[in-house]
Amino acid sequence: MSLSKQILLALVAGVAIGLFFGEKVAFLEIGGRAFVQALQVTVLPYVAGSLIAGFGGMRREDARLMASRGGLLLVALWALSLGLVFLLPLALPAGKGGAFFSFGGLEPERAIDWLDLYIPANPFRALANNVVPAVVVFAVLAGVGLMALPRKQVLLEPLGVFNEAMGRVGSLLARLTPLGIFAIAGTTAGTMQLEEFGRLQGFVLTYAVFACLLTFWLLPGLVAALTPVGHRRMVTIAQDALVTAFVTSNLFIVLPILVERSRALLAARRAKDGGTDGERENELVDVLVPTSFNFPHGAKVLSIGFVLFAGWYAGVDVPAARYPALAGAGLLAVFGSINTAIPFLLDLVRVPADLFQLFVVSGVLNSRFGAMTSAMHTLVVAVLGTCLVTGRFELHRARLARYLVVSALLVAGSVLGSRALLGRIMPEPVRAAELLGGLSPRPPLAPVTLLRTPPPAPQPPVPRGARLAAVLESGRLRVGFDEDSVPWAFVNAKGEVVGFDAEMAHSLALQLGVRLEFVLLPRDRERILEALEAGVVDVIMSGARASTRNAARVAYSQPYAEETVAFLVEDHRREEFASVERLRGRRLRIGATPVPEWLEAIGRALPEAEIVPVMSIREYVEKRGSLDAMLTSWERASAWSLLYPELSAVATEPRQGATSLAYVLPRDEPDLARVVDTWIGVARGYERFASARRYWILGQAARQKKPRWSVARDVLGWWTD
Repeated sequence: MSLSKQILLALVAGVAIGLFFGEKVAFLEIGGRAFVQALQVTVLPYVAGSLIAGFGGMRREDARLMASRGGLLLVALWALSLGLVFLLPLALPAGKGGAFFSFGGLEPERAIDWLDLYIPANPFRALANNVVPAVVVFAVLAGVGLMALPRKQVLLEPLGVFNEAMGRVGSLLARLTPLGIFAIAGTTAGTMQLEEFGRLQGFVLTYAVFACLLTFWLLPGLVAALTPVGHRRMVTIAQDALVTAFVTSNLFIVLPILVERSRALLAARRAKDGGTDGERENELVDVLVPTSFNFPHGAKVLSIGFVLFAGWYAGVDVPAARYPALAGAGLLAVFGSINTAIPFLLDLVRVPADLFQLFVVSGVLNSRFGAMTSAMHTLVVAVLGTCLVTGRFELHRARLARYLVVSALLVAGSVLGSRALLGRIMPEPVRAAELLGGLSPRPPLAPVTLLRTPPPAPQPPVPRGARLAAVLESGRLRVGFDEDSVPWAFVNAKGEVVGFDAEMAHSLALQLGVRLEFVLLPRDRERILEALEAGVVDVIMSGARASTRNAARVAYSQPYAEETVAFLVEDHRREEFASVERLRGRRLRIGATPVPEWLEAIGRALPEAEIVPVMSIREYVEKRGSLDAMLTSWERASAWSLLYPELSAVATEPRQGATSLAYVLPRDEPDLARVVDTWIGVARGYERFASARRYWILGQAARQKKPRWSVARDVLGWWTD
């Protein structure tokens, strides 16, 4: 049985095992990782050796032709991918986008050190740390330096032997490919959560269709239209490399295979036309394959399409007038990391940058199609580039016209077919408000009631210092909250009070052995304090910020959490508010809740800004046309940005500090304060406290995973966990 058939059989078997046993086969990941790392053992030394030997043995004329004609070839291939990028919105059905859900983080983005990436100050360090661009630059410089030396064969011959040895080791390791692919396919099929792709299927499907179109027609068809190498021959000979790249999501490890296949294609062409420049062509292949790895490939350029998908997904129109800017900036951006390029491009076209997290999720599947397309792109660069340099390309109008007509029909069919299919299978968009509204309280729960209007004050009034005794005697703890406290306390779609503080209120009620009554309080801060003083509520658990000035009227528990000071701004103005220095000297109108400490702090940091008192974040959202930003916390701003995707949370640099959150208690109630403080101290030592923070504040509630469906568990019932 041929290796390609073994690989396909292993792929099918791995998927079948994964679907049957589900997450029980997650241990296969060890074998998959071992396979990938084993293949990587020889690749980087092989790339460095091939480049040094290739450039060193090349004639200067060939080097000049490769730079000019190879550059034109890359531009043409990029243009091909960009054409598909700008057709992607036509493949997405109207009316199915317009929603997303994600939580941001506070960790600063790591900037790329372009000098370290491309200039190898220490080539051995670059080799040890797998810094591929720096290794390539070093090898190219070394090869160019050898090019004109008279005694270069003294080094080139041993390098040739070394490269041949690395190739043989790679071939030996390639025999393990079926086993490695079985392990990777089994792990992926058994653990991948299909639910994650429910709303992403628009991008996943269109990217997969366009990637397959590039891989199996547009790229090999271009070679067939301009050279004697046939389309079918191109696809057939690349089969092993395409399958391996797809399953491993790794182009790097198939570079030696692509070199071998490129040489075989060119050798077959020489056998037909009687060519005798095989050594020269092999040298060109040895240079083109590893060099092309350092430039954006077709699949990477195709990933720019996510920016247009994101606009459709969030309901933000990206006009065609911005396409030229997106194309130019996109090509430059993808020279670096795609994970850095996408957030930059989202900002460029004013699409919510939070959607980048969806791009990361889609990469689980799209990276496989991308690696497959990249393998074909590299093969095309090697074969067509060699033919362009050696002058063996053929321009037949009939063949080129046929290629263009068939390509146009296939592209049109792919766009229309994808649009029709997605229109049928995609669900209506789920709004972030619906997702928040669908969150349920986590057990254990105390008996609970929600009072949407404050009850009358108890008569006769509870004597001072007897509030705890009254709670225990009545068997009822009344907890006040306000509706502007997402994610600390809010009402879900079922009329249940949920959030971090709501969960803590259940915990406190259970510890006291009483039932729980949530009381929805008005937004008026004065009326809230009056309700606490009059005994309408016993404690306020609603993300309250401890205030020194308010401490004269109320008592605060010990702090239980901190909030980072941040702005809530229009998404496209995130960078503008990312630095205090950029804001100083500008006449901004900034909304802020009437907390004296906050108003004074923002006044000191931005003395020229006009501070507008705003009672709640909801009020800012409703009147934000007259305000530039809302001063609040990162946690609250992140939650509200879910409800309004056009808004974003920004933690300004340098950080403006944090505020302590505490539960608000009646003054002169030492027994109640002592019990609450003791409970907080005990609760913070348990996992439930940390778990509640992860769930409600850090967004884990939106990322809960159900057990992966499997035949053995869900059909045969072999286990239930």
